[in-house]
Amino acid sequence: MSQALNAYQRTAKQGISGRELEATLLMQSAAQLQRAQTTIPDSRVEIEQALEYNRRLWTILATSVIAEDNPIPMEIKQNVVNLTAYVMKRSVQIIAKPTPAAIEQLVSINTEIAAGLRGR
Repeated sequence: MSQALNAYQRTAKQGISGRELEATLLMQSAAQLQRAQTTIPDSRVEIEQALEYNRRLWTILATSVIAEDNPIPMEIKQNVVNLTAYVMKRSVQIIAKPTPAAIEQLVSINTEIAAGLRGR
């Protein structure tokens, strides 16, 4: 089981709201991406691990959003799916050619979505 899923399940048991949990995990992933960003060009391993965690997290988010019993409006569901597709595509591009600017795009997406989930 992935680290993201384990963290999601642990935090859910502690009574944190779904939105706060998602925001927290997005911020954790953003922090991991930022740490990996500082290793360019020396450590592809850290970059790949951070990207893998972020991809798994976005997969979990998209899966939960598109669930039939999720009351979120269809337009928001579609936006999350589109954003997930972009994150996946961008991640593949970063693996091929890691740059700080490219990773910063993913950091920005995660922090902006987390802020939105927290109502900021």
